[in-house]
Amino acid sequence: MKTVTIDIISEKAIKLLQDLESLHLIRMRTEKNPNKADVNWASKYKGIMSKQSMSEIDAQLSNFTVRMGITHLWDTNSVIYYLQQQFPPSAEKFIDTLITQSHPSLSAITEIELLCWKTATEKDLLILQNFIHDVVVFELDRPIKLKAVDLRRRTRLKLPDAIIAATALVFDLTLLTRNIQDFENVSELKIVNPWNQ
Repeated sequence: MKTVTIDIISEKAIKLLQDLESLHLIRMRTEKNPNKADVNWASKYKGIMSKQSMSEIDAQLSNFTVRMGITHLWDTNSVIYYLQQQFPPSAEKFIDTLITQSHPSLSAITEIELLCWKTATEKDLLILQNFIHDVVVFELDRPIKLKAVDLRRRTRLKLPDAIIAATALVFDLTLLTRNIQDFENVSELKIVNPWNQ
């Protein structure tokens, strides 16, 4: 094991490091900086990195998901069927194999939908919280928002579905869902229905 100290200046970088920590690839430790108030952040950090276009940054983030072993974005129904063991045997076998090859990931919308699942007991909520803690959750950042807006304008998707589809598209992930019909107007979206595997 090697210890490295880094200064993090971006919330997105913190989230990526937290995702790596959830995969048990790194261990983060937060240390207090007693002189934090003395740091002039603007003069120290603002604009000092070489600039990239937003598309270059998005491409690097997409490539990052591949390196992390993330290939599929789980829709809410896939998570619930998995946690309740409701998949038919062929779909269950497909999911079991998928999990050995790709770390599960969720959109921020799926996280919200899971946490407000109406029939969840207290025990179920704890299971859902633990599951969410162990997977990668893609937060609702600007590229996802812009792609969701584009999808809503072009396809009339419901907003939650547009955000889920946008998340999959921005990070070049295959959407794992039984609700194929909800996304059929998004031709560029890769979709797998576990029930058909």
